[in-house]
Amino acid sequence: MLFSNPPKAWHNIKKENGSYKKLFFGPVLLVITGMSFCLLLGESLSMASTGMYLDIVKHAVIFYFYNLLSFYLLSVIINKLYESYAGNKDLAKVGYLLFYTLSPYYLVMSVFYIFPSLIFLLLLPLYSFILLWFGVKHLIALLPEKATGFYVVTILVIIGVNVIFYFVFNYAFLKLI
Repeated sequence: MLFSNPPKAWHNIKKENGSYKKLFFGPVLLVITGMSFCLLLGESLSMASTGMYLDIVKHAVIFYFYNLLSFYLLSVIINKLYESYAGNKDLAKVGYLLFYTLSPYYLVMSVFYIFPSLIFLLLLPLYSFILLWFGVKHLIALLPEKATGFYVVTILVIIGVNVIFYFVFNYAFLKLI
């Protein structure tokens, strides 16, 4: 329902009273583990002839940890933003916003890592921006004059943190190991 009717889905998500710990150690851990396994499987299939299995495993493990760290750091930063825009903190609400917003990215990247020839799929995570907009409007429920600013800053933070983590972990850290 999240993909077909975001306002209704966010309304239902708003009713959930889960904690951030339950979210992080439940669905987030499961989805990022699955995405990392898809990366491991895809690279193993495409690089089987090179026999560099240790490098493939290292890359998948680093990918796993930097995605978990990235999700946690994004949650904390966006929670601070939420506090400055709304005056109160709610890490669980921000975590749900972030998890459901990034779900198209997680799904598409899992498929893409196994089938890299499906490069056109990389356009689908752009739907995350639409999900984020409806999430800000329905889940976060900021005043209309503050919602646009929060939305834009949140997008910049998500993109910025993920780009920085990608380059730090994939290039700098992987070269050291």
